[in-house]
Amino acid sequence: MRSRINIKIIIYCLLIFICSTNTQWIQQNSGTSTHLTEIRFINQNTGWACGINGLILKTTNGGTNWVQQFTDIYNKPFWRIRPVDENIVYCVGSFETFLKTTNGGVNWQIIKNGPLGQGHSYYALHFINQNTGWYSGTDQLIFKTTNGGNTIDSFYEYGNYLRDIYFKNEFNGVTCGDGGVVLKTTNGGTNWYQIYVPLGSESADFLDFSFIGDNGWIVGRTNNKVYKTTNFGTNWDSTVRIITTPSIHSQSIFFSNINTGWVACSGFGSGIIFKTTNGSNNWIQQFTPDTIPFGSIFFVTDNIGWCAGNYGTILHTTTGGQYVGISNSGNEAVENYKLYSNYPNPFNPKTTIKYDIQKNSNVTLVVYDLLGRELTRLVNNEFKNAGRYEINWNATNYASGVYIYKIKAGDYISTKKMVLVK
Repeated sequence: MRSRINIKIIIYCLLIFICSTNTQWIQQNSGTSTHLTEIRFINQNTGWACGINGLILKTTNGGTNWVQQFTDIYNKPFWRIRPVDENIVYCVGSFETFLKTTNGGVNWQIIKNGPLGQGHSYYALHFINQNTGWYSGTDQLIFKTTNGGNTIDSFYEYGNYLRDIYFKNEFNGVTCGDGGVVLKTTNGGTNWYQIYVPLGSESADFLDFSFIGDNGWIVGRTNNKVYKTTNFGTNWDSTVRIITTPSIHSQSIFFSNINTGWVACSGFGSGIIFKTTNGSNNWIQQFTPDTIPFGSIFFVTDNIGWCAGNYGTILHTTTGGQYVGISNSGNEAVENYKLYSNYPNPFNPKTTIKYDIQKNSNVTLVVYDLLGRELTRLVNNEFKNAGRYEINWNATNYASGVYIYKIKAGDYISTKKMVLVK
């Protein structure tokens, strides 16, 4: 009996070793348990994060160390933080809070600070240079400054909450918000007009933009679809639904180039990160060392990025969130059909299965127990273009043991074993 227990302990330790050495999202020590709402960097070393209770953190070494900065506001949530350069950073939050620093956060200037529990919240913030920027939120107005916040003008009144705003230059900008609304301006915010987004019969509250030139993507809670534009917001098309679990919602999106992007999701105490390498046609879940709700994701290159969320969690990757040497591009050229061994293996409770499709095919991927009983279909006769794919299996609801997974793609059939150790 003791030998069986010892063997199980050894396998479990091996599992922990495999997971810790293969995961490419590494948790950093933020020094706080306060919920973080946004994270932004200006280069590979210098960045800021903000959160509830007036929290602002800064790092100058890529997140190895995070230091709290003080603003004299300790009881309001901060929602957006946007550095312009190493010295000038802006931050907005609840109850009409608007802050600025001109020395990297050594001192913070309070531009607006409404009474606690009164006034509106500012959720959207964007600056195109040190002086010119826009912000908005729940007060149905879009604000603009051209002198770094010394004076502020309001231009537009809209009924719904506005959650994000982006300008590609001093004239052309877009904002989004609740009810699936997208607004666009071509004169710096003096006038705005609403843009049609093909929601169909579904609803959506848009939360976050990401733009590369005129190419842009938008996500929000409720329907978990990614919407894409190629003409800076004049037209939008839905690409694909990221996840079908109703309790998980898309919170933040970021693209490092027109093909590579990530979405951070959260809901009911858990979080997920997805990645695309083909402009949002396919999204693949990435393994993370923690599953807390994620609220913000940001990259400075195609490989180096951070994700922040509840309980002070900050994750960091230098490989784009992928396992080293493994591609998850659905359009990567492959020479043959192939089913790979899952990783990690043994696992608890999540594992990733990779497979190659030589030709466009209908694909089915099924998990069985050792008695041959079908447990779940990870891919159910779905048409796949030729390429390499990954999919995750969460075995939380299954007992420890050996399981079989089988793929059928065209005339190709292959099976492999995997071991779940709890």
